[in-house]
Amino acid sequence: MLRLVPFTVGVDMESQRPHSPFPAHLMRNATDTIELCGEADEFNVYVKTASDSFPVLNPVAYMTVYGENSSSEEFQLILDDNQPILMPGTEDLFEVELLDVHLVEKIRIRLGDGQENWGGWHLEEVQLKNKGTGGAYRFPFNLWLSSTEGGNTEATINAVTSETGVDGNLPGVRYQVAITTGDRWGAETDADMYITLYGANGDSGQQWLKVSDNEEKFLRNQIDTFTITCQPLENLYKVVIGHNGIGHGAGVFIDKVIVSLGSFALQEYIFPCGHWLDDGQEDRKTERELLLLGICEIRDEEMESELEMPMSPVVDSDTQQAGEWMFTVKTLFPDKVGTRDFTIIAHGLSAVSTPVVIQLDPDDLGPEYEFKADMGNLGDIQKIVLERDSTDIDWNLHSIVMADNGKRCEYKFILYPRSDNGNHYLDLPVIRQLADPPFLTTYILEVNTLDRECEDDLPMYINLCGEVSEMGRRWLHRSDHEKKFIKGQVDRFELETVSLGPLRKCIVGHKNENEGEGIQLGKIVLREGPFGPYQVTFFCEQWLDIGRDDRLIEKELKPTVEEMLTMVEPLVDEPKKVDGDWNIWLKLDEKQGCKDVRLFITAYGANGNTADLPMNPLMLHGATYQYLLSFGDIGDLFKLRFTLMSNNEDAAWFINKIKLKNVTTQEELLMYPVDSLKCTTLCPVSYLEMPSIKPDVIPLQAFEYIVQVFTGDIESAGTSSNVWLMLHGEYGDTGMRLLKQSNTNIVPFRKGQVDEFFINSLDLGKLDHVTLKHDGKGRGAGWYIQKVVVKYALNDTVERIFPVYRWLDEGISDRKLEIKCPLLGDVDTSEIVDAMADSDGVWQCTIVTDPKGCHIGDRWNIEAYGEQEISSVITLDHLGETDLPTQCQLTFGNIGRIYKIRMTYENEDDMHFKWPIRNVKLQDVSTMDLLNFDFSHSLHPDNNNMEFCRELPAIRAGEEPRRVMNYWVCVHTGNHQETPVDPNVYVTLCGAHGDTGQRLLCRIGHHVIFQRNQMDIFAIEAVDIGEIEVLKIRKNPGGPWHLKEIILKEDQYSPIEYLFHLDDWLGGHDGEDRWAEVVDVELHRTAIRPGDIATPATDDLKLFSTEGEWEVSTVTSPEHNVVGNMTDAQVLLVFVGDKGETAPISLGLHQAVVQLGESQSKIFVNKDVGELQKLRIGFTESSTSPCWCLQSIKLQHLENKAQFAYTLNGWLKGYPRNPGWREIPVYWPGTIQHGVL
Repeated sequence: MLRLVPFTVGVDMESQRPHSPFPAHLMRNATDTIELCGEADEFNVYVKTASDSFPVLNPVAYMTVYGENSSSEEFQLILDDNQPILMPGTEDLFEVELLDVHLVEKIRIRLGDGQENWGGWHLEEVQLKNKGTGGAYRFPFNLWLSSTEGGNTEATINAVTSETGVDGNLPGVRYQVAITTGDRWGAETDADMYITLYGANGDSGQQWLKVSDNEEKFLRNQIDTFTITCQPLENLYKVVIGHNGIGHGAGVFIDKVIVSLGSFALQEYIFPCGHWLDDGQEDRKTERELLLLGICEIRDEEMESELEMPMSPVVDSDTQQAGEWMFTVKTLFPDKVGTRDFTIIAHGLSAVSTPVVIQLDPDDLGPEYEFKADMGNLGDIQKIVLERDSTDIDWNLHSIVMADNGKRCEYKFILYPRSDNGNHYLDLPVIRQLADPPFLTTYILEVNTLDRECEDDLPMYINLCGEVSEMGRRWLHRSDHEKKFIKGQVDRFELETVSLGPLRKCIVGHKNENEGEGIQLGKIVLREGPFGPYQVTFFCEQWLDIGRDDRLIEKELKPTVEEMLTMVEPLVDEPKKVDGDWNIWLKLDEKQGCKDVRLFITAYGANGNTADLPMNPLMLHGATYQYLLSFGDIGDLFKLRFTLMSNNEDAAWFINKIKLKNVTTQEELLMYPVDSLKCTTLCPVSYLEMPSIKPDVIPLQAFEYIVQVFTGDIESAGTSSNVWLMLHGEYGDTGMRLLKQSNTNIVPFRKGQVDEFFINSLDLGKLDHVTLKHDGKGRGAGWYIQKVVVKYALNDTVERIFPVYRWLDEGISDRKLEIKCPLLGDVDTSEIVDAMADSDGVWQCTIVTDPKGCHIGDRWNIEAYGEQEISSVITLDHLGETDLPTQCQLTFGNIGRIYKIRMTYENEDDMHFKWPIRNVKLQDVSTMDLLNFDFSHSLHPDNNNMEFCRELPAIRAGEEPRRVMNYWVCVHTGNHQETPVDPNVYVTLCGAHGDTGQRLLCRIGHHVIFQRNQMDIFAIEAVDIGEIEVLKIRKNPGGPWHLKEIILKEDQYSPIEYLFHLDDWLGGHDGEDRWAEVVDVELHRTAIRPGDIATPATDDLKLFSTEGEWEVSTVTSPEHNVVGNMTDAQVLLVFVGDKGETAPISLGLHQAVVQLGESQSKIFVNKDVGELQKLRIGFTESSTSPCWCLQSIKLQHLENKAQFAYTLNGWLKGYPRNPGWREIPVYWPGTIQHGVL
């Protein structure tokens, strides 16, 4: 048998009641005297386990018995012979001896630690029988206890049958618990939460919050209401709330907890929180103790009409509350001496009262006392502040009632349990019905003392003023230093007050009025609590001294710097390395989707993104599916994209909720999609992007990008292929989006056409480049794109320009069907400046640099090209290591409208140089013409050149900017060269529209250039200079160089190349002493010749040949009248190439081919005529005159997929013994086009 002593014994039971801090006079059911039996009672304890309970070996369970006088120690349910206990369908008997428990009121059952392998204990009932009196107590639990995640590990219940045999002697009551989840990013959770209520009669035990009045619990900015049944607790004073979530992001931000007794309670207990319960936020706690702020009295009109005073303070804010107030102060412990001297200050909307000093006789003890005070005209009361000089003893105050009988208004302020915090000040806010309760905030205040001459204590005060209210004057009593305000010292104070809102000013001063007894105050730094997200700095840097500076000892300071902080308690152990393995749960909606679909997921992190990972799209509606996916080392996850593909009409997949949990770090993310994935016949691909919602981190917002695609206005530029586009930015990309439905044209991507599309995506930040591709296989099936323009929304006036000017065709360039197009820059179309406005040539310049690549002492040059002339070179020697933009004023002179600028780095010997200029902005001081140049990246990133110079065109609204070319410079060193050239070599390309400036010919890496009979290729990125006419070459002092020739092309695959022939030495040779000289040579163009327009074909690319089977599609114009044109003639085709021509090939009988609309046929060409140049169409000889109004014709080789088309919109007419031949040109992408005569 166990002999157990009570938790607390003694005569002074009124002030020592277990689990309650309240004395007897504050407890509704307390008695004046307690009769102690002083003897032990023996009890039989019968524990009944339900038949559906799970069996387990060696279960560990504990019980605590609560009586009228005290409670027992916690004891384990165990038999002396260690027989099996708590088995399904059994009743176990235990014997226990309890001392001084007297009448039993309730019991608590708790599972021991290490019971995770126990599937669950279904506790049906417990009975206690007093062996001496025969009295019995019954406790019908009928609930499950489990140590698994989300389970209850303990339960407390009141006795429903007492020793008297009467049921319901100690009935349970129902508390309504309303929990408000904060309006913060990532505030929601799906963890299991629990709460414990504490009152004068004990506590409720840990209660798991299972059933809410909302379908989904604990969502952001949501109020969830739960019902808790337990014994009457009386006078609630705190709650403990927590959850079982593990990992950063698994927590919750709790705004407040409001508890009421039943659904129609007249009182609400307010417990503010305003903190995270997350092991990766603030102090990393997942459980918090919330103290009572106050009680809100709920007005009941019927009841109020029967009372002389209203039940809650509802006052017109325009009413001035004045006159005499009656204060009733209730003590916590009447027989205990508390603070007897203190001051009350009332804060109203209109004014702050004068301090009311309260001085009580220390011998005057009692449960309450009253006094009257005239507070003046304050307006609507907002709070009262209690101030005391000494903190040696406790306040010993429970509540203060402030009543104005004349206005029938009453305020009740609850002090306990806050009154034992040992502070000099207590802020007591007014709590009003239907209004959000105020929050108490502890401001962390740091005072920086620059200088101080006097070493005596300085009585210093501060008053903080925010948008909502002001704190009131507070004396700075307790610093973190033994001696305050020492020269060079930073003193830290904590000030608890009602939250003031955003801080707007602070008033600081002291009361030393003698010269030399002041302080030179540097600054004051403030933040809300140790983990507040914002920090505000008030700079002073002046004396507060009667004999210094402005001789003031009080100053009003305005905030100078406001900054966001990430304040999290540091981890004790090393943080776990982020792993790429994630568990992901997808909860499907009740709607049913199509099963025949393909689903992919793409994850984006700070270090990159995954490929499109296939997922098995299970379709049981309303179900939750779990996947284990490896995202790799992509860094901090910030978004997911789901892609659904299906050829079925109206295929869809509906996701209700997404949850991710990192396998290693346990980081958790919750996502609630607001849209679904739907495919249609017109758009067989659907996308859904979801941002990562992390605590207090603003997620990426949804954007609707407007994309304009400009197809070139040259022959065969259009395409009928499927086209995809992807936008890239600093926050990832959109993924490849199928451009199917143009907003501007029925058929997209035709010659000279502008097609507009909407792309819904998360914010990509600053756009960097776009990727375009299509699926048109074969020569001639390609597409010529001029540019892409992107806007963020319909009302966005800024256009972001991505120049392309390229073919995507297997017969030209690199033969690829995909291209990346970097951003040229942006222009605000709303800012149009008069082109004829006169400029003084003075420009305000703002340069943004990367501080890691720009160093003090670097020399940079800038020059501007105008329509009339070129500016002089201006040296910028003040760019340095700074995050701040560099501003200066530049005088370019009267050069006309600027069409480009060039930035040049002078130290060309720096082989570790990395381009640091991000942006250059120029604004004409006189005309306000604004030009923005984005130098952050090259427009041709594949170049392998060292870039010491970049130039960009001016972009103006309503004007087409000049192209940025990638000039190809092929340098052929002569056969007489014996050793590599060691000096630097520069070239300047000059054309009809300007020059490139002097460019160093240099390659990245250790490639040796200008060797004997070697061809070195360099790329020069420059604004279009027109047809190249002159080439200037400069060789610095050094060894001789035998230059044979230089070939220039506008790009690698230009159909034209310019030859500059020299075949001579630059520098000393054959004894000439010219090693120390700078050699300048100017070459004029020698010849213009055709160039290679494509890279050599690979093995997997079938070379073009006319031989083989062709499909011919023709469209007959509606103007053609078939009736009356019957003839026995046949339609003939002849293929003409650079190697000859075919014999006439029959397309079929005239009457079969010439049909209104489109018709198709196949022909076989048995001869390769080389590069196909034209097609001849005619008729066989006939007795009649055949004719055909041919609208268009298209031919495609069925093996190598080469194709070409021509729009004729004209008549073909034959005559007897005359075939009426008509020739049409064949236009291949990138070739020089021949006209039709």
